[in-house]
Amino acid sequence: MIVILRHTGENRYPALSSFFVKLYPRCSSIHTSHTRNVKNHSGFTLIEIISVLIIIAVIALSVTAQTDTFANFHIESQTEIMKTHIRYAQNLSMYSKDSYGIAFISQNTYQFVKNTTANLVIIPGEESDTVTLSDTTYQTSVNEVFFDNLGRPKLANGTLLSTNTIITLTSNAINKTITITKNTGYVP
Repeated sequence: MIVILRHTGENRYPALSSFFVKLYPRCSSIHTSHTRNVKNHSGFTLIEIISVLIIIAVIALSVTAQTDTFANFHIESQTEIMKTHIRYAQNLSMYSKDSYGIAFISQNTYQFVKNTTANLVIIPGEESDTVTLSDTTYQTSVNEVFFDNLGRPKLANGTLLSTNTIITLTSNAINKTITITKNTGYVP
């Protein structure tokens, strides 16, 4: 009687195999010699290598795109800082009996003031009463902007602003504009 065992690389029926090996010891040498010749194939397939290269390329492109926007991010963050300070002055004016505002000192510094430009106040989160914008300059048509108890923009002498106040910030040849709307003080 001849027993032929087909070997598929894995032993699906270990109990049956050991049974046949006990019955037919000559077959066991064939079975074990066949398993010794099976090589351990390890490595990466072409699809895996291509997939990894595509993922690396996508990550590299996204990092490159983000470094181009660093200058834009810088001017955007400086603009948002100034907007926040203007809105803070407006809110304090609306919720207190004093008038708060921003006094524009030079092309890259401004001060947070109360009632007059001589009465300086430190903005929360800042170390001094003067804020200096790093690598950024600004231009505006007024020297100061105060707010009344309704949040309307005015000058230090109490005159309400008759036109929108536009502040243009510039950094690395990129311009951003802040508009303080007349009559409402809205800063978009």
